[in-house]
Amino acid sequence: MPKRQTPIWQYPSAAERTFMTRRMARMRAFLVRLRRSPEFQSGTNAAAVERTFLQLVASVTEASAADAFLTSASVIRFNQREGRKLAATLKRDLRLPGTELAELRLAWLSTTANDFSALLRSVRDETETAVAVGKVTTVTQALELRMKLFVSRAASQATDQITTLNGRLTRTLQGAMGVERFIWRTRGDAKVRLSHAANDGQTFSWAQPPILTGYPGEEFNCRCWPEPIGD
Repeated sequence: MPKRQTPIWQYPSAAERTFMTRRMARMRAFLVRLRRSPEFQSGTNAAAVERTFLQLVASVTEASAADAFLTSASVIRFNQREGRKLAATLKRDLRLPGTELAELRLAWLSTTANDFSALLRSVRDETETAVAVGKVTTVTQALELRMKLFVSRAASQATDQITTLNGRLTRTLQGAMGVERFIWRTRGDAKVRLSHAANDGQTFSWAQPPILTGYPGEEFNCRCWPEPIGD
């Protein structure tokens, strides 16, 4: 059986890995700084704790926003390259919808920053709850116990944010070239949902998303992508 050619318009795995790694590092640094802060360790001055916590949240959110800005540019370039390859294959002109791409990117950057800030703020709520119910005696102990969990959540959120951005970009650019149908492709690993594995290799229309799954990249952490059909 002949080996199937690598499909056009794949998934930006490198950008996802880079963004996820940076996001994990940001969360880890945030937790370490929080744990080491004198205000958080003593916990005696509520106003000082609040001030320190919010300052750290703002600082890490700003740094992560810079990561998101660079990564979104990388994902856009990836999709533009894939679009040019497809345009050459189909012998069509590629008219990039500049305004639509810019608006899509700005909306994604805003949502990404807000979501990560919310994740950072949840750290304090969960650690204080752990102390209140008697699981630990201090907030710093709670941070120690839950550090891996918080970092894991940051990684999962980062992956979802990239899959969302990529899915929207792919749909926008394929639509700009008049592509009406696509073949659903998965990453082919153990993380693929059963419902998405069932879609793998099937043909769908951009005008009618699959009922159970939506378009590739729409569901949380969906790393699937649409291989365009050039009719």
